[in-house]
Amino acid sequence: MGRHRSGAANGYPISPIEFELTMHLERAHELGERAKRSNGAVQEEIDKARQIANALCDEVAELPVRRGRSGG
Repeated sequence: MGRHRSGAANGYPISPIEFELTMHLERAHELGERAKRSNGAVQEEIDKARQIANALCDEVAELPVRRGRSGG
């Protein structure tokens, strides 16, 4: 609706500086939520990569040991 926001305590319209502060706080909150979701997705990818690396290490550990030529 076309009403201005009103101050919580007094019911008066908020000042331009209060409006700007509110906008920045809302934007910061939104960015924080986005970062939280992004960090969760990154952690999932790290966990998957770790599982793959562990599986590869297990496979390598099961390979027969090849003895290299000793140079001298």
